[in-house]
Amino acid sequence: MESRSAAEARAQLAETLDELAAMQKPIAITRRGKPAAVLMPLERYEALTARKAQSSGFLSRLSAWRQEFCAVDDWPDVPRDDSPGREVEWPR
Repeated sequence: MESRSAAEARAQLAETLDELAAMQKPIAITRRGKPAAVLMPLERYEALTARKAQSSGFLSRLSAWRQEFCAVDDWPDVPRDDSPGREVEWPR
């Protein structure tokens, strides 16, 4: 991935955007020599965000299940047993 300093990208913004459109590849922006951001073509960004929004992965299904079946108000009002339980002897 090509990279530019933030100062260079700011000073030559129009040229950077033209190059970005021509290459159709992301450009890393650095600040004090460390990666700070990424510029990418709009089409690529939209593809990434659309894929994330359409995701029907495990976490989104789990969240939907929790909302449907695990409402906090549905839990029974049963007092918790505070007894210490049974004694266990661990092998040595």
